[in-house]
Amino acid sequence: VTIRTSDGHSIYKTGKDDSLANQPDDVIIGDHVWVGTRSEILKGSVIPSNTIIGAYSLVNATFEKENCIIAGQPAKIIKEGYNWDRKSPILYSKIK
Repeated sequence: VTIRTSDGHSIYKTGKDDSLANQPDDVIIGDHVWVGTRSEILKGSVIPSNTIIGAYSLVNATFEKENCIIAGQPAKIIKEGYNWDRKSPILYSKIK
């Protein structure tokens, strides 16, 4: 998983002010979030609590809904009303 709060290089407007065009920005990740393998979370992203990020996703936006599965490139909500547990799926099905 890669989490980046900046682009790692500067992009600036040439001229009198030389203003920076790509300011760094925070990444906010809520509680109880499962981030799938090889996902990238870019500056300015907000991931709410109780969320699942699918493998290989590119998160570059603010999400507000909890209990969702977010996936894709760029990531979007693909399912709602889901949460996750650390228990093995085999154990989970035996408990129910």
